Amino acid sequence: MTVITEPQFIVRLDGRLDVESAEQLAAAAAEWEVAAGRVAILDLGWLEYLSSSGIRALITVAKTLQAKGARLELAGAQGMVKRVLDVCGISQVVTVHEYVEDAVAAAERGAGS
Repeated sequence: MTVITEPQFIVRLDGRLDVESAEQLAAAAAEWEVAAGRVAILDLGWLEYLSSSGIRALITVAKTLQAKGARLELAGAQGMVKRVLDVCGISQVVTVHEYVEDAVAAAERGAGS
C-alpha cells in the first residue's frame, strides 16, 4: 500500500486484498488524515485479487471516511477485480472511476458521488 497525500489523497493497493490485507487496510484507513470535504481515492490498478473480505474492507473504509466528513472513491480496477466490483454492486456505495486520472479530475472539480 502506497499513500500519497498531496495534491490529492491517493492510496495505491497492489497484490491481493484478502482477509489479512483487508484488516490492514481497514486499520490504516482509521489513521488516515483526510479532511472533511476531501476525497480519498483508492487506486486499484495494481490489485490482482479481491475477496469478499476485501469488499467488506472497502465498505468499512468508506464508512470510516464518511464519519470524518470525507469520502472514498475507487479507480483503475481491471480484470477480475473490476468484474468482482461490478458483480457485488459496490458502485451503489462508492463512486467508481475507470481511471485514476478521472477520479483526480472529479475530486479537483468537487464532483463525484
